[in-house]
Formats: sequence, C-alpha cells, structure tokens
Amino acid sequence: MSFTSRVTLKRGYAAEEHEAGPFLNSSHQPNVPQPEIIVIGVVADHVVVCFREKDLNDYLALYTSATWGEFRRRAPTFAAERIHSWFDEDSQLPSDSEELDVFDIPGALEGDLPSPVSDMLGWMPAEIRERFGQQRTSRLSGEMLEIHPDQILPLTAALELRGYKVVRDDERVSAATGN
Repeated sequence: MSFTSRVTLKRGYAAEEHEAGPFLNSSHQPNVPQPEIIVIGVVADHVVVCFREKDLNDYLALYTSATWGEFRRRAPTFAAERIHSWFDEDSQLPSDSEELDVFDIPGALEGDLPSPVSDMLGWMPAEIRERFGQQRTSRLSGEMLEIHPDQILPLTAALELRGYKVVRDDERVSAATGN
C-alpha cells in the first residue's frame, strides 16, 4: 500500500509529490515515537553547526538571557552541569539578578566553554561525521567537528536517512553559537 504526499521543504523549494509507504505517516499514530529533531544552520558563512533541538534551547539560553536567573530558569540542567562547574566555588556563582555576560565565566576568554561543534562529536553517527566533516583539534576549543557549508544538503539527507528530522534555521543556530 502506498500513498502520495506533498512535502514543502523549508529551504524554499517548491512542494514535491512522491510515493511513500504508510510507515512515513506514523506521526498520526499515537504510540509511535517521533524522530529526534536536529536544527542545522550555517554560521558566519563558513561552518555548518548542527544541534539536537533540546541542546539548541540550552545554548540559546546561554547566549540570549539577560540575567543569570533567566539563564538558570531557561536551562537549569545545562547551567548546573555544564556552566556552574567552571566556577571554583559556589560562593563565586553570580546571583540571579546579575547580568549574564558569557565572558565572565571562568575560561570563556580562552575559549573554554561548552561548544556545539564539540557536542556534535558525541551524538552524530561516526559514519556521517567522517563522510561530511573533519575532526580537528583547536588549542582553544579542543576536539571539534568542522563541516563546510557545501555539505549542508547531503548532510541533511544523510541525517534524515538515519531517522532524524532536520530543520534548517541559520538565525537560531547563529544566536546559539554567540554570533
């Protein structure tokens, strides 16, 4: 059994008609797990960055919150596990009312902050990383994955074949990297 569905691509391409099996229509079935959402974008016209959607929101909180309290409310686990650990003692932690400036975090000026280009090494399947990117070591950022913008369409297709739902959003990705 097959059906024809219409697909509108976010990148501005016209809708396409294609034949697909009923398994692709699983979003209407109540107990079928939904695919993990990956938000992908080009940052500063030279590098592709991919976020798992749940991680994107944490990084957006870090780079767009006005105060430490707002950051902690928007990303409590990320703040506690990944940012607070950069401070030597609890007494050094900024109060909730203090303005959040990421460069006030110990090590930030040296590039020692959590990084989405490093995070991609942890969740992206190895064969996709090896096919579309280059793993590099930076004195400032440590191990990271670099993906050139000309790889964005084939990378998107490869991630979708692995079951991810990929959404392109250059603006949110840039904001979540501090750009």
